[in-house]
Amino acid sequence: FDAASEDDVRITVYLDPAKWCPYCMRVQMQLEMKRIPHRIRTVNMRCYGDKPEYYLQKVPSGLLPAIELRSEDAGGVKRSQLVTESLDIMLLIEKEFPTHTPLLPPANSRLRDAVPQLLKLERDIFARWCGFMFRPWASERERAGFEEALSAWSAALTRLAPGTRFMLGNEPSLVEVVSAPFFERYVASALYWKGMRVRDPAGPFQAIDEWMAALEANVQSYRALMGDTYSHAHDIPPQYGSASFDRKNAEQIQARVDGWAGNEWSLPLEPLDINSLEPYAGHLRAARDDGLGMAHRLEACERLFKNHEKLVPFMLRSIGHRPRTVTAPLSDPDARCNEADLAALREPLDAVLARVAMWLLDPSFSPSNAQLPAAAAGCNATDRTRLVRCLAYLRDRIGVPRDLY
Repeated sequence: FDAASEDDVRITVYLDPAKWCPYCMRVQMQLEMKRIPHRIRTVNMRCYGDKPEYYLQKVPSGLLPAIELRSEDAGGVKRSQLVTESLDIMLLIEKEFPTHTPLLPPANSRLRDAVPQLLKLERDIFARWCGFMFRPWASERERAGFEEALSAWSAALTRLAPGTRFMLGNEPSLVEVVSAPFFERYVASALYWKGMRVRDPAGPFQAIDEWMAALEANVQSYRALMGDTYSHAHDIPPQYGSASFDRKNAEQIQARVDGWAGNEWSLPLEPLDINSLEPYAGHLRAARDDGLGMAHRLEACERLFKNHEKLVPFMLRSIGHRPRTVTAPLSDPDARCNEADLAALREPLDAVLARVAMWLLDPSFSPSNAQLPAAAAGCNATDRTRLVRCLAYLRDRIGVPRDLY
């Protein structure tokens, strides 16, 4: 962001590469929204990989995120400050970079005085969510507690700056940056494990739905880092533990999210609407749509073609060397593809990916008339089985929209 040289980059930030960590996401959002020059170093979360030794020497606990902030005093003495804990990091960034799109209201104002209570409420919602999600045999009391906390957030949205898009006005503030990464996880997990729709334009938390739609429509950094319901449903348990499952209310929804029922995983894809399992996001509501979601299909295909050289070796990890060294079931940090497989299956996999893109763009496509490209059709039965495994491996690990960026 407008850095003339490497010397202008004062911040090195350490984040998780998979974008699973909401604490990392909030720091990255702040840096991007303020357009502060920074360099990113990626460090695995323990649930999906090992921590590099250099990072453990800096941060013995291994916790993420962390920043190193370089500064120089009036006497020309340079120093470097290492800071962990995301909220401490964010408050320090606001202090050190006050002219880069301030995210806090003016000091001693009514809205500034409201910030500490809002940050406290955000942590209360998190605690209530944990009780509702992870306490074995969570009762109606835990659900009521979570709903009560969400209602308090809804009330604050309508009370503090009525008639505006965000909590403190028409521009997003530090309150949004701190809370938004968690709210998208609340929405996905409540739906997947409890059958509870937090986001419903006609539901009890309409103010939260409109607030999140405004984030999606107006905050590019948030939109780029968002996850989908499937991704959050499967990346939360390795971090927090298994959630308690409400079979009565969530069994059918869980089956649809995971692709065992419904048509969410089948081509041709249906455009998102208010009844979809994925939030009908703000930028989709505002967009002029042809009824087919063609603009979004084009975007997905463009990224598929741009990244195909990396995708094929990634897919081939499914039939390569896959030692299980981490707890996250969809993570394979130590998996590698075999060179022999790459030589034998690169062309068929490339051809199949191209055909998938064509099917994605063709509204008339039907699985009943699908034909394999010649490069794949010529494979023997064993290699066809391996192609299917490779495609399933990719399908199960795509996060939308994060993997489009």
